Amino acid sequence: MLTISGIERHFAGLILLDCTPLEAECIALFAASSTENRLKHLEGYRGAAFSASPCGRFALEIVLWDDPAALATAQKNPLFSEHIKIIEHHVKHLYVAFSTRHEICGTNGISFARGERFSFTLYRPGTPPSLGVARERARSMTELGSVRALLHSAEDGAGLALLSKDALDASADATLSATFGAPAFKDDFIVVESISAPRDAECFAPPYRLTLPTA
Repeated sequence: MLTISGIERHFAGLILLDCTPLEAECIALFAASSTENRLKHLEGYRGAAFSASPCGRFALEIVLWDDPAALATAQKNPLFSEHIKIIEHHVKHLYVAFSTRHEICGTNGISFARGERFSFTLYRPGTPPSLGVARERARSMTELGSVRALLHSAEDGAGLALLSKDALDASADATLSATFGAPAFKDDFIVVESISAPRDAECFAPPYRLTLPTA
């Protein structure tokens, strides 16, 4: 399963998709299957989780890469865009952000296992917040309780996302709203599948080849 440590600084990506109603789980499963069979074998991949909202309309992908260079290299591989081209025919991108600017609240790490439920809240600040502001908010939330959450800020400051495994109390909501304004998006998600990095002995399966007998 995907686990994000409070110590590691991987390049974390959040991708929020607006799907045709009742298709979010199918989109999440398709993306997870493509990741399991192809993407996870590309250099620099560190894990991913694919989730769907209970209403079936929204899908959320959480992906970890070593660093921006690793993702840039992976994107040059034709295998990287195979599933993306298919998915883009059925969805609308509501939010895409890759960044090393993320903080763990209330714990040393946060995991996303299949079947787990979490809340996703997206803020779009009028003024791009600094990483220091994000850290200050993380510390404030930690002081408000032992909430298990991930605070993720886009590199350009155009968005700040909160993925919480625990319900936030009124004080935590007020702290965030006072700093970043009203949420631009909020919904619950259930992890459909979580794909970890390949084991050392796990090899990339070669493409299937059919050899026809000759006369």
